[in-house]
Amino acid sequence: MIKTLEDGRIYLEEYLAKKWPGTAREAIHEDRVMRNEVIQELRTNTGLSIRKIAELLGVNRGVVERLVSKSN
Repeated sequence: MIKTLEDGRIYLEEYLAKKWPGTAREAIHEDRVMRNEVIQELRTNTGLSIRKIAELLGVNRGVVERLVSKSN
């Protein structure tokens, strides 16, 4: 299970390369649909906390909390 930010970065890079080849991590800030999908992916398939996901993606913790609470 992925629990550290460094492992989360590696997972995120691999996920982006598979799902959206050639897309930089910075694109997550520009595309809300992509951002939401990435947040759901990280929350579902890693052991990262909401706070760590927010830090990893460079988004506000409230954004992650809202998406996670909507999916529950």
